Amino acid sequence: LAHKIGGIKGIYNRALYAEERKKLLQLWADFVDAQIENGRTSIIGNFSRTE
Repeated sequence: LAHKIGGIKGIYNRALYAEERKKLLQLWADFVDAQIENGRTSIIGNFSRTE
């Protein structure tokens, strides 16, 4: 999500993924809300790559 494509390609490319980003961010927000409702005060992720 945070990677940036420069120039004109970046401007137009961003719009292509707007709906996917919206869905992903909503899923993340739902996950965080559920954790808070269950009494969790922190979320620790495992961000290692698996290839």
